[in-house]
Amino acid sequence: MQPLIQHTPELASETVWARRQRRCHARARGSVGVRMCHVSARSAVTGASLPHPHIYSTMFGLVALSFAALAAAAPNMPRATEPDCRTKFAGILSATVTNGNTTTYKSFTLSKSNHTAYLGDGNSPLVVQFQQCDSLNEGEPTDTAVAGRLFVPSKGRCIGITNQPNSKGPYYTTLVKCGTGYSERFGVFFNADNAIYFTGNSDEEGTVLQGGCGTLGYKAASNGVPTITHTEQQITLECNSKPLRLVTAAKK
Repeated sequence: MQPLIQHTPELASETVWARRQRRCHARARGSVGVRMCHVSARSAVTGASLPHPHIYSTMFGLVALSFAALAAAAPNMPRATEPDCRTKFAGILSATVTNGNTTTYKSFTLSKSNHTAYLGDGNSPLVVQFQQCDSLNEGEPTDTAVAGRLFVPSKGRCIGITNQPNSKGPYYTTLVKCGTGYSERFGVFFNADNAIYFTGNSDEEGTVLQGGCGTLGYKAASNGVPTITHTEQQITLECNSKPLRLVTAAKK
């Protein structure tokens, strides 16, 4: 089974926007000037004041059928929306497990306390929507990633980090009322086959992300099996870790 979110060459055009932004940042003074860089650089690429919408249309096309199937299966599930947040992908949140030359995707689930957890048996797979939010892109490395949040339709809430203010991991998951705070900010990294990492807070240009080690995925053994060290089989998000994935089906 292939990942639901696959690499899209069109996303490379994002680097044009990023180069213009960095040149503008070098000349800008103060937070207002930097925010203007975000708007003007995007406009230069897209020809409009809205943030580069064309790069998402192709990505959405890759998963439209899968998302439609999931939506049809659960028409009464609550939806989370914000003025600048839009659902772009849906699937089962999974770990990538390798055995020799074989790769399988093993689903995460929710514990009784709403932690993201791993049992390894494939029961009660955690279905999420990745909602891309323009307001979360500020400070994200936008030449390599798009920012958003992970919405859990069955609960009507988003995955959040309980101890996000901590400068170092490990970080712990829960479900929170959906918003656009750092504790909910995840990134789809299209230069890494659309791996999903928790990015949290960052410096202004997105060069230093939460934790100070690059990216934060789930703690795992070398073969990708999650390493569980806390109660209720909950995962932790840490440095030197493995990325989250969205897939259409996961193995038991």
